[in-house]
Amino acid sequence: MWQQMDAQQILDEVMIDDLYFKATNGGVTFGGGEPLLRSDEIVAFCQLKPTDWHIAIETSLNVNIHHLLAVAPYIDHYIIDVKDMNPDIYRRYTSVDNSQVIDNLRWLIAHVDWNRWDSLILIVLIMSFGNTIIVSMKELFTDDIYLKKVFARRIKRGIARYCCIMDYMSRPQKVKHTIKRLSEIPVKRAHIIIQYWEDDKKMARLFKRHNIVYRVTREYKNGATPGLIDITISNDQINRKFLKELLSRHYGHDFSANNAIDIIPFVIIDAGGDEIIAFHLYDDRGFYEYYIPNALYQQSIRQK
Repeated sequence: MWQQMDAQQILDEVMIDDLYFKATNGGVTFGGGEPLLRSDEIVAFCQLKPTDWHIAIETSLNVNIHHLLAVAPYIDHYIIDVKDMNPDIYRRYTSVDNSQVIDNLRWLIAHVDWNRWDSLILIVLIMSFGNTIIVSMKELFTDDIYLKKVFARRIKRGIARYCCIMDYMSRPQKVKHTIKRLSEIPVKRAHIIIQYWEDDKKMARLFKRHNIVYRVTREYKNGATPGLIDITISNDQINRKFLKELLSRHYGHDFSANNAIDIIPFVIIDAGGDEIIAFHLYDDRGFYEYYIPNALYQQSIRQK
């Protein structure tokens, strides 16, 4: 049963978790519906809450910008359901225009307060139409970022990530789309790091079939701790045939396919520019894409 509550009543309700929030650097997430339509109530709550609580918001950003301007000083973490950047596809999916979404996203990129310890923008797209995001994320990465901490989700301020959701695609479509995205990036240097829970011989047969030179940095010993494989690539595109088999068998694990392998691949690409582009291909549901300033990535390597 729904209950209408004012800001003070909401605060009274969640104060029971105050110690937990303080211990975990946690706080309150406003979801919806579209929470930004209640921007006045969000602001009122934020003005009452303890100052060490962190505030997140799950939003489509498809609202008048005055709502975003009102809450922006109080938000630490944005989770943005973009759905699609293409106006025609967005309209087909939602029956409404997305010009406000794009305008608000551009404003947010330019004005978000990166001095907050955990400022984060997570962009979520629905991949049923198979297209890719067209807004550059590189402007979002402005603070110390270490790859290990990114992948472990120990996220510092100034980080955004692009989340590609592929729930509504077939397995061949998922493989094709992932390879297409990886192949769009020119490779100066790259690493494929594979966590694996498989027999070493099984993995070796896969690499031998595609003439892949690799290094086992940690063997798998039939426990919860995965083995680790490092593949180095220089001055070339990533082997598409190898990627196709690797991803088909990786994505097939959740479908219990006969030739499935239990792995999690990470692809780290240096295209020779200012950023390292890193992919976390977590399972058949999709992948995360990160942009990391090259200088900070090199610093993280030196500190390992």
